[in-house]
Amino acid sequence: MPDPRQNLEAVLNRLAVAMAIEPEGSDTLRDRLADGVVALEACGTPADRKHADGARAVLRSPNLAGLADWLAQVAPQGAEPPVPVAEAPPGPPTVEDDLASLKMDPDLAAMFVAEALDHLATIENTLLQLEATPGDQKLLNDVFRPFHTIKGNSGALGLGRMQQLAHTVENMLDLARAGRYALGAAEFDAILQSVDVLSALIRDTQARLHGAPGEDLEPRRVAMVTLFEGLVRRGPAIAEAAPAPREPMTSTPTPLVVPVAAPVPVTNAPVAAASAPAPARNRTPAAPGLAAAAGAETI
Repeated sequence: MPDPRQNLEAVLNRLAVAMAIEPEGSDTLRDRLADGVVALEACGTPADRKHADGARAVLRSPNLAGLADWLAQVAPQGAEPPVPVAEAPPGPPTVEDDLASLKMDPDLAAMFVAEALDHLATIENTLLQLEATPGDQKLLNDVFRPFHTIKGNSGALGLGRMQQLAHTVENMLDLARAGRYALGAAEFDAILQSVDVLSALIRDTQARLHGAPGEDLEPRRVAMVTLFEGLVRRGPAIAEAAPAPREPMTSTPTPLVVPVAAPVPVTNAPVAAASAPAPARNRTPAAPGLAAAAGAETI
């Protein structure tokens, strides 16, 4: 039999995700809140029963008024936490873990898939605009927000693979929003690749839920996480590197010495026919001092 406290935590997480993607007062939200009442009653403490009564009052209100306040009160509270038990450190997230989490609530899984793919579809066009105007804070926020939402929703549903990748992208974008990281061509290309990998992960998980054979996307996902972690580690050092010092210029320029040709002796020999003029060259105008010196040598 599942632990009532763990079940309550899972129910409240699903309710929080539904609040993020469902319209106010929807039937899905009412169903999730009703599940919360049942889970609270199962826990059985006086505090839990009081929260269950509060949930019933929200259910009777139009458009579930007060739902957010109720959730903020009940989520961090409850019965005494269980005594911690030493456990092995969790391993890397797997596709089996993601599938197990989504199978608990197929309706919520379908909502998550649709919402996440909609968010990802907005990123490419916005990113191209941001690349053209990298200083536009609004566009940067518009790129950051979908990754932030997908990270939060996937984390609430227990989708560790998607949460980890979305978090690494979000982390770099958050540094850029704070002015601590400069996005360049490599970063823009990496973000576009992350959109492709996240979309593939979501569609692959959806296909597996319907019984279709899956695709091994783990190498691509891990490679993207490693890429973003490496960019963030190297980025600040590159951004803060001082330019190489230039050689100091002397205050007095080296004088330019122009040799003056010796005068050509005049003879009575006939002058040869003039040849075609040499092609004109682009020359820098002589300084006034040089022009005067040249004039003094004219015979």
